[in-house]
Amino acid sequence: MNCPKCSNQLKPFNLESDLYFDRCDTCKGMWLEKGELAKTMGEKEDFPLPDRLKDGPKSSVKCPKCQDINMIEFTLAPKSRVILETCTRCQGVWLDSKEMAKIKSILREQRIELKKKKLGPL
Repeated sequence: MNCPKCSNQLKPFNLESDLYFDRCDTCKGMWLEKGELAKTMGEKEDFPLPDRLKDGPKSSVKCPKCQDINMIEFTLAPKSRVILETCTRCQGVWLDSKEMAKIKSILREQRIELKKKKLGPL
């Protein structure tokens, strides 16, 4: 597979002990197959793709796996400004450089907020 951003060949990259992804050595973007993002985040499944997004907004970037379909863009969380690109066919996700760290930070914050709500005021 080739990088959808700079066209260089994606290479296997070991993020954690048993987690391998395809990564571009040039732009440091990563391609995650369906379910791999969830595994990385310790979740049961990937972020759900809202039905309303399946028809747009289209990215100018083509899916590196399917090759003939433009991915769609969606904002991970309203205030995050992290825009992910995903393929509506294979449901893989493209992460630009440093987006993995941003996603982990957002999830950490969301988990803290949920705990606060469950515990209630002190």
